[in-house]
Amino acid sequence: MIGNIGIYISLIGAIVAAAAFFISSSSGNKSVLKYSRFCFYLHTLGLVVSSIYLLVALLTHRFQYFYVYAHTEQTLELKYLISAFWAGQEGTILLWALLGAIIGLFIMKWEQQFEAPVMTFVAVCQAFLLLFLAVQSPFRLMSPIPLEGAGLNPLLQDPWMVIHPPVVFIGYALLFVPFALALAGLWRRDYHGWVLRALPWALVGWATLGAGIFIGGYWAYRVLGWGGYWSWDPVENASLVPWLTASAMIHGYLVQKRYQILAQTNIFLSIITFIFILYATFLTRSGVLADFSVHSFAQTPLTSYLIAFILFFLVIGLALFFARFGEIPTGQNENGISRATLIVYGLTVLVASAVLISLGTSSPVLTTLWGAPSSVDQSYYLMTNTPVAIVISLLLAAIPFLNWKREPLIVVLNRALPFFIGAAIATVGAALIGILSPVSLLYIAAAAFALLSSVYELYHCFRSRGVKSSGGHIAHTGVALTLIGIIASMSYSQSEIVTLTKGARQTAMGYTLTYEQKVFDEEKEQDIFEINITDGKKTFTATPRMYLAGREPRLMRKPSVKRYLWGDLYISPIEEQQKKPGIVMGLTPGESRVVRGMEVTFLGFELPEHESMEDVTAVDALLEVRFGDVTEIIAPGFSGEGAELSHEPSSTPDGGEVILEGVHPDEGLAHLRFISPYDSHISREILFVDISFNPLILVLALGTVLIMGGTIIAAWRRFTEAKDLKKGCR
Repeated sequence: MIGNIGIYISLIGAIVAAAAFFISSSSGNKSVLKYSRFCFYLHTLGLVVSSIYLLVALLTHRFQYFYVYAHTEQTLELKYLISAFWAGQEGTILLWALLGAIIGLFIMKWEQQFEAPVMTFVAVCQAFLLLFLAVQSPFRLMSPIPLEGAGLNPLLQDPWMVIHPPVVFIGYALLFVPFALALAGLWRRDYHGWVLRALPWALVGWATLGAGIFIGGYWAYRVLGWGGYWSWDPVENASLVPWLTASAMIHGYLVQKRYQILAQTNIFLSIITFIFILYATFLTRSGVLADFSVHSFAQTPLTSYLIAFILFFLVIGLALFFARFGEIPTGQNENGISRATLIVYGLTVLVASAVLISLGTSSPVLTTLWGAPSSVDQSYYLMTNTPVAIVISLLLAAIPFLNWKREPLIVVLNRALPFFIGAAIATVGAALIGILSPVSLLYIAAAAFALLSSVYELYHCFRSRGVKSSGGHIAHTGVALTLIGIIASMSYSQSEIVTLTKGARQTAMGYTLTYEQKVFDEEKEQDIFEINITDGKKTFTATPRMYLAGREPRLMRKPSVKRYLWGDLYISPIEEQQKKPGIVMGLTPGESRVVRGMEVTFLGFELPEHESMEDVTAVDALLEVRFGDVTEIIAPGFSGEGAELSHEPSSTPDGGEVILEGVHPDEGLAHLRFISPYDSHISREILFVDISFNPLILVLALGTVLIMGGTIIAAWRRFTEAKDLKKGCR
């Protein structure tokens, strides 16, 4: 009851706070603000109480609550008991609401000039989230109370998945602030002042959401066993789309801050970024993608509420935007080319990419309008986004050679010429090592050009302006490295499926592999396959794993990754088999076959009295075997069922034996295994593995770290500027 009481108190507090903040903003009556704040504090307190109560219920195995039962079990490790908080629908929404409330507290302290209008929208958003929890509470009771829980989804039982969901939702919560500030700016007819306040929030939100996306990619690479970090899964794309529009939004803010232009564009980008976040939530949690994504939640009664959530903020945002559209200043363009010009081109490309990805991701929803739902495959995304990556690389390459003040194009080209030559040399080098695809060479040229120019700009920024001004240049260098890592790892990886017999050597892709043994990890209940691998210089042991997990057990695979500076050797188990000795064949009555020089004729089955082939529990197969001048009648058979099945082999004239392994009554077929006297009677263990080499993964990883680090530095600078603005300084 305590958890539900906290939810209801929080819901009431959010609704009253929204109304009070609205009255204060509309009337200018600041005396109402203290009541608004009190209600929001009460709202936050209710969320804190409910969150703590749910966490305690998870840690103490209170299976009377369906949420606790559905996502935990008594043997679950502590870190996964904690992460079960956000493993399901209700928990993630509660987490989102809690993060939104905490951010609201900072807004009330920080954004005094815009506090009332911004907090109006914050409180309304919080009320929607609490309404979801009131309809589908994480504290629903079960009767009777089970003694054990169903357990956590095995895919979520990984340290990276402990932090991935909350990081993504922190990004979602932070990116609501630019949306609320944009609407507040429209409401107050302040079309430029809100941008300076929104920029630091946007940077931190973008960096956090990006970190969540990158962590998810690393988790997929290390855990899923298919050798990739991005599969264009609809749920993965759902978070990527608002990240792309937020990228465009941030760069638009920078241009508006300097030139007082793009005000209309930035307000629109702020609105659609949050709408895309809500749409991502709908796609992930409504169940519409349940048949098209391994990450999607099942069907939920919250679908209609999610649609209402999206429509409310879409209508409010667009209504305010178009009502004030004619008043919003547009600024003036000048002749020539500048950084602002390229940034405008860049944000246009980013938005186009976001729209194309969103259309592909939404295909299961859109196709239901005229037939059965279907989804697009990876080729759609690669076809639409490869040109985007090339254009973004070229824009990144050109920006360092441009000033904010407009210049003739010929001046810019002369400045960039040495770096263009460097990119050309890199492209020729790629062609010499066998990369001949025109698209790939263009991609490499653009990415190399971007890297060289970004490093050059970063060096000069460090020397002239210091670390605090280098955030954007660090991030751009990271983008260039990431693009290089993506093209290398996705387009030039090598892969081969290898069959490994225990104790025998096998070669693949220049490596020698020896399957040594299988060890059972009793603590984790996993099979560990020890494979010795040598590259001609060094030897190491790979330890891929397979195990059964989940409430309805399914086979899970965990790869082993050997990291080199130039790439990753990736070994993923596929299947394990026991290969029995001998030759296997099926014979029908009267059929003859020659086996190792023996002519074998199947005469028919011999059954015990009163038994038929339909319910056979014991049977012999009568075989006439001719070997040279010798003819014998033998009768291999079996008796029993299931685990009690017992085989009775017969000796063959050549000194071997034959085993009746099974029968097919409908066809009268006998399934026979002939073992020669020279065959080992010991079954051989066979392991099928997928071995692949993914080049420049470390370059990709370094790029993502630089993107996040550079963005955090940029946010630090912008928060400092906003703080100075708050004090009346410039």
